[in-house]
Order: sequence, then structure tokens, then C-alpha cells
Amino acid sequence: MSERKAINKYYPPDYDPSKVSKVKKPTKMKVRLMSPFSMRCSTCDEYISSSRKFNATKDSTGDSYMGVKIYRFTLLCPMCNAKIVFRTDPQNSGFELESGAIRNFQKKIKPSVIETTEQTLERLLKESKEDNKYKELQQSRKKDPFAKNQIEDNLELKLQEQQRQNEINDQLEYLKAKNERIQNLNSSEIKINNKEDELINAFNKFQKERSNNPEPKVRVSKIKVEKKMKLTKPSKSHKASTSEAITEKNSTKTNLPTKKTTEKKSKIEIKQGLDLGYSSESD
Repeated sequence: MSERKAINKYYPPDYDPSKVSKVKKPTKMKVRLMSPFSMRCSTCDEYISSSRKFNATKDSTGDSYMGVKIYRFTLLCPMCNAKIVFRTDPQNSGFELESGAIRNFQKKIKPSVIETTEQTLERLLKESKEDNKYKELQQSRKKDPFAKNQIEDNLELKLQEQQRQNEINDQLEYLKAKNERIQNLNSSEIKINNKEDELINAFNKFQKERSNNPEPKVRVSKIKVEKKMKLTKPSKSHKASTSEAITEKNSTKTNLPTKKTTEKKSKIEIKQGLDLGYSSESD
């Protein structure tokens, strides 16, 4: 047991520690992070939403941008345990996928333009002019208390110009819309006129065909009309018989003595007597 726990090691006489190569293992750190963007796993098509928590490993790639180190992160898919690798992108202030997944949405990145010496000189001159103007304004504000009013006046003029430009743009849009409406109306009127012409031509053709081939006129025979009249209108003998029956009924009614008839007769006799009296007096 004592030999197993011995700390001493055997070094041969030819041992040279300077010749031994010391290889540094890549240091990996375990990190708890959130997914910086929404992505889809390329193996199992599992959707991973942004700001989802994962246990990942952090490695240094050895690269840098403007003195900022670039790191690589590896995490596992929650469905199939496939590796998903992405790294930092300090140039665009974001992250860049390397393998294992596909981004659902990616912003458009403007291509980096390398400036020439002339362009850099022009940019620096503009910046220096703007700085000088700003410094002069600050000094004038300190000296002149009415400098603020001048600045306000300039702002008012700028606002008025902007309002005029907006009005002009509105008028142009109105005119464009009006022209489009007129064009649409003209096209619709042309279509209507074409349809009217087609209808007129069709009507003229119909009239020509009718004049060439006249339709036979339908003539109703008198015999059929007389038969219909016999069926509908009653005969004279029938009318006479009906009228005689009605008169007989009325006569029977009138011959019967009733209170109304007697009263009427009495009234008529009185009137006749009065009429005679008046006539005699007048005579």
C-alpha cells in the first residue's frame, strides 16, 4: 500500500525538461446563456425561440476585431441533442451562426465600404467645419443674450419651408390621383360606346332580317269569335224570360196591402188636395 501512495517519480539520467513540449489544452467554460435569435435546427427541424435559456460552452477563437475578442458558443438542440454553433460579431454588433441551425429572420447588413484617402480627408474637413460652427454658436450665446432669438427665427423659417414642401407634395399627389381617375373614366366611356355600337349594329341586322323574311299575320276567323260570343253573352229569349219573371215578382209585391203603401197613398192624396186648393185660390 505504501508504494501505491508514493509521490516520488523516477527521472532517468538523460532527462532534459527543456525538450519536453508543453501543449496548452483549449480552455472551455460552461456558461448559462439565452439564444440571441430565433432559429430552426437543421437535423430535426425544431424551432427555437429567441431568449430561450441553454447550458453552453464558451471558447475563444483567437480572432479579434478592433481589439475586441471573438468568442464561440456551442449548445445542444433540446429535441435531438445536435450541436448548434454560433459566434459573436462585433463588427455588426450581433451574432453569427456557424453550423447546426438556420435563422428564421436575418437583418439586411450594409456592405462595409473601404474609404480612400481622399474620402477620409473630405469627411474630416466636413466634421471640422461643423465643429467650428458649433463652437462659434456657443461663444455667441455667451456674449449676446439675443442670439437665442436668432436661432429661433431660423428654426421658424425652416419649419415654414418644410410646410410649403409638404403642401406641394400633397398637391402633386392629388393631381396624380385625379389624372388616374380621368384615365379610368375615359377607358370606361370607350367601353360603353363600343357596347352601344354593338347593340345598334345587332338591332339593324335584326330589322333587315325581319324585312327580308316578314312574319305571317294571324287572322282570327269570324266563326270562332261568334262561338265565343254565344258562350259568353246570354240570348234575347233568355233575357225576355228573366225580365218577365222580375216584373211579375214586383207586381205581386206591389198588389199586397202593407202599411207603407197605405201611408204613401194617403200622403199623395193630401198633397194633391193641397195643390188643388192653392190653384183655386189663385184663380
